[in-house]
Amino acid sequence: MNWLTGLFLLIMLLFAALQYNDPDALLWIAIYGLVAVWCALTLWRPGLLRATPALRWAALASLAAYGMGFLWLIPTYSGQFLSNSMMAPGVETTREAFGLLICVIVTGYVLWADGRASGFRAGPARA
Repeated sequence: MNWLTGLFLLIMLLFAALQYNDPDALLWIAIYGLVAVWCALTLWRPGLLRATPALRWAALASLAAYGMGFLWLIPTYSGQFLSNSMMAPGVETTREAFGLLICVIVTGYVLWADGRASGFRAGPARA
């Protein structure tokens, strides 16, 4: 699964780089950049997020924040979010909502993959 984590890392870095001309660029660069950090840590040292409580809780907190952000922005959904015009009502916030959804998916995957790499298995304890 390292190839998928690596692919997600490259995608998140690309997403962060594409924010350079956004009015709130620093916020979105930080959001996508943090997801890239989780990917990089999982590639660099598989199991590190699970083994280090502070990192695990930080990753879980960011996952929760991305999820809450998505739920907060999605009511502004605009069916025109694929249009080239940013002037249509709700287009920008709809795109931001889906960006946060991507962050939820990637962060959740990274936490799952990191747990698998460390040998963690959900279920009853074995003697």
